Amino acid sequence: GTVAGARCGSGGACAAGLTCSPPSPGVCSAAAVTDCDPLGGTTRCSAGQACLASSSVRGRCGAQGVETEPNDTAALSAARAVSTPSAFVGALAYGDVDCVPVVVPAGGNLVAFVSDGNGRCPVTSGALALDLYDTDGVTVRLTTTQNGPGLCAHMDGGRRSVFPSAGGLVAGTYTVCARGVQSSTVRTANVASYVLTVAATP
Repeated sequence: GTVAGARCGSGGACAAGLTCSPPSPGVCSAAAVTDCDPLGGTTRCSAGQACLASSSVRGRCGAQGVETEPNDTAALSAARAVSTPSAFVGALAYGDVDCVPVVVPAGGNLVAFVSDGNGRCPVTSGALALDLYDTDGVTVRLTTTQNGPGLCAHMDGGRRSVFPSAGGLVAGTYTVCARGVQSSTVRTANVASYVLTVAATP
């Protein structure tokens, strides 16, 4: 890659985290941080980025990774805990579950979204849910579904009156899992692509 300040374009690429501006020819510089709307999708991120939510109504565009299997339970995903706002692109086969462990500081809040990464929901029938597991990886503290965006789900521990089980947490590693809703009234088929974003806020 090319370092900051170096010329780019016309075959020259910039290092990760840098953009070529103007595109060709140009100079490598730090990419601008863009605000986004994780719930309403009115301000969306560019391709390859997701809205990393810090609350139900505020986020910053950032890079997205790819989910790593096996991650169907807290135990299977425990070795891949994150401590910074993160986004993971994944797919959900019928009955599949994808989990991400999150390190939360004392008194912290957990914010999570399952969506297309930009304030929209990738499913048009069925629904997606989020489960929050306690530090033991077994006890379910909270389940949310169809509370937006669209048929997807989110939780925001900063909104204690709505999500009390996701806020004011004891320090530790909690696990957020995304899944398709399967019930007597809701059937969610395979989801080809979705984005799970997680963050721990003070």
